[in-house]
Amino acid sequence: MSEDNKEIKLHALDYWQVIRNRYGVILLAFFLVFMTATVITYMMPKEYLGRTTLQINRDAKDNVFADIASDKMLPYQTFMQTQFAIIESKENLIDVINKEDLLKKWSVSTVLEAYNRLVRKMRAQDVRGTDLVQITVYDPDPTLAKDLANSIAEAYKDRRLETERDRTRRVVEQLELEAKSIEKEMGESRNEMLRLMEAGDLVDISPNTPKWMGGSLETGSGSIVMRSKTDEYEAKSEMEGLRNTIQTMMDLDGDELIKAAVELGLNN
Repeated sequence: MSEDNKEIKLHALDYWQVIRNRYGVILLAFFLVFMTATVITYMMPKEYLGRTTLQINRDAKDNVFADIASDKMLPYQTFMQTQFAIIESKENLIDVINKEDLLKKWSVSTVLEAYNRLVRKMRAQDVRGTDLVQITVYDPDPTLAKDLANSIAEAYKDRRLETERDRTRRVVEQLELEAKSIEKEMGESRNEMLRLMEAGDLVDISPNTPKWMGGSLETGSGSIVMRSKTDEYEAKSEMEGLRNTIQTMMDLDGDELIKAAVELGLNN
């Protein structure tokens, strides 16, 4: 037998000898610890568990508002930790305290006391491998434990919806500003087009309102310019037609002249 094996055997015998010599003390210590734990557990007030489960989806970043409303998507772990912080935040839990009237139910004098007590009673944790979050609350009153868990979830949901509404409202306001800016630029472009048409003696003879006018000629100089230019174009066309007719008739004699006059409706 090697020296190492001899030493191990000696240590084992020493331990066994100690246990034999102190058997009564060891058994008494175990019994005292067991009885103490039993008495403490028995004397402690019973607490009931209230639990609710939330499914937390990440904000949609692939919509039309993506570039305006938010930054790059946060990593999953960072996003979930942020949601835990919101659930356990003072603002969120104070809403629960007010809703459940915990100052009266717990007989505390300040909101801060109720908040500290509620924080100790609650816990939020994710379900591994999912986007589910469990909110648990312990309380001697089983009904209150259930109501608190549900109220915390409802307060978080309302806060999340309000945040989303604020984000959407900011996006809409920004889009409206951009639309007004574009409309202003289009108006300036129309006015410049009208100025150039008037200066160059041009007219748009489209049967409908020109697209570049924005679909309406009800206001400003657009209506005046387009109407006057159209009338001018029609008058010039009539004048040119009359000029050609007169020139043709001047080349006619006798019966041909009379026949042409009759076709034109001239009585004299």
